[in-house]
Amino acid sequence: MSSCRIGPQVLLVLSIAVFPFCLGCGPRGDEHGPAVEDAKNQEAEAVDSEPVMTPAERLRARAAEQKADRMADVPDVVRIVENRSRLCPEPDCSQGEEMARLPRGVEFEVEDVATVRLPRWSVLWFRVTHQGKTGWVSEFNTSAAPGEPRYH
Repeated sequence: MSSCRIGPQVLLVLSIAVFPFCLGCGPRGDEHGPAVEDAKNQEAEAVDSEPVMTPAERLRARAAEQKADRMADVPDVVRIVENRSRLCPEPDCSQGEEMARLPRGVEFEVEDVATVRLPRWSVLWFRVTHQGKTGWVSEFNTSAAPGEPRYH
């Protein structure tokens, strides 16, 4: 048993008198110590160096990143290798829905790519523009056709 008769209230007063400052923040009365000030300054510099983006700008930036990811393994230019290939208004259009027929040998810059997942494999469709019409061409009609289907 302890013979000390000092109560918790007295110990609290003694601890404040003996340790008049917070080890993390500096002397009492000083709201922030040097470590806190340095952290705030670094945070302010980081915020100042980052461009402020509106929600619409953030969406556009995210869409651009996603498009770059989709286009990473796609050739910049494809050539039509099948005669009378279809230019479709959307990927995977049905027979008779095409906007135009494309002659063999025509080259196109690939503007975008879409993946159509069929029951057993996936097919890439390239968005291209031909004579002012923008549409989609199956990879199997182009020089970018894979050696075999992409099974999943």
